[in-house]
Amino acid sequence: MYGFFIHTMELSQSISTEEFNKLKMSIRLFPEHKGADNNRWRSLDYEESGITIVIRKSSLNEKLFLNRGKDYAIHILVNPSRLLVKSTYINKIHTRGEIFYAIQSLEKLLLDIFSGSLSNLYEYKLTRIDITKDIKGIPENLIHEYILLMRRMSLHSGYCFNTDLEKYCAEFRREDSVNIVSDSQGMEFVIYNKHRAAIDNNYDDEILGYYENTMRMELRCNRKFIKVKTKHSDGIFDEIIDIYEKMHIIVRNVFRHIFFDPDLCYVSGRLFNQIISEKCGTKKKKAYKMCHLGNLLRYSDGIKTIDDAIDEADYSDKVRSKLMYYFRSIGLSPLNMQDRNIGFLQSIQSVLEMSEPSEYEIEYLKMAYDLYGIKPFLHTKGVNG
Repeated sequence: MYGFFIHTMELSQSISTEEFNKLKMSIRLFPEHKGADNNRWRSLDYEESGITIVIRKSSLNEKLFLNRGKDYAIHILVNPSRLLVKSTYINKIHTRGEIFYAIQSLEKLLLDIFSGSLSNLYEYKLTRIDITKDIKGIPENLIHEYILLMRRMSLHSGYCFNTDLEKYCAEFRREDSVNIVSDSQGMEFVIYNKHRAAIDNNYDDEILGYYENTMRMELRCNRKFIKVKTKHSDGIFDEIIDIYEKMHIIVRNVFRHIFFDPDLCYVSGRLFNQIISEKCGTKKKKAYKMCHLGNLLRYSDGIKTIDDAIDEADYSDKVRSKLMYYFRSIGLSPLNMQDRNIGFLQSIQSVLEMSEPSEYEIEYLKMAYDLYGIKPFLHTKGVNG
């Protein structure tokens, strides 16, 4: 399905105290926190087969309005590939038939583990589904550059960067992941360095080798998003199949609504000035404003966003609008790479296989080759249109 796959699903339903006590006698549940304040339990007994069980206490609001007075909620975290191949760390579902078979395996596994309503797939709600794609063959240093560039791009209204990890995790590396959320839609769009994540998860050497030079793209959808995308589906089985069949369309549409100008490419400072000079010709004021914006970004700390630089330039609203129109008209971004040894980078849109490289991207790649004598990297395979 154009390289997309479902990495994780979450099935949820509310349960009573009596049902919770019965579960404690039938499966091994470990408290996630020590002491009397613990309110979450987890079982990894079936993790190799694709299921992790999490039980938590319901909030007062949930008990009053959502859970019909029940004190707990159970969440079944599902790795569909492991339903087919135990303990795999690699996607094993590539066709509609395979996702059908995985869901049937899930139904059987629920019957083996639980009794009553918990054993019935159709008693659960699909509360999360992660649509994933691995873009392979991207050198790790370029993955870092793309992530740092995305952090500085302008976002459309309704989207914002999720900065919780970098605020509260001392070991967080800004160059290894970027998370963009839309609370109103109920989704999170994530790009990250999968090889680095595999190292952090202590995967073995074979898996580390498999994920070398891999940039992972994930769309993490919660219940609100799922309901909108599957409003004509009848039950959880249909919801999963519906999303699976539309994965590439869903992700492409979300991507194109997140970023301003994801189709612009990036060049070195020297080539940037050369392109502006050639494209603007005798229009010196236009060239000056474009180069000025580029310099504000280039000679900053590498964190300044396009919006920051335009604010600093103190242009009128009319000039702001025209300035970015100028850049769009020549397929070039004012943003700069952190590594000054890189002469050219294709657009975010084409490296993520949302489109083929544009004519401008090919033109500037050739200019970088002529200028530096080193052929720049260009990723072209796997475009999903």
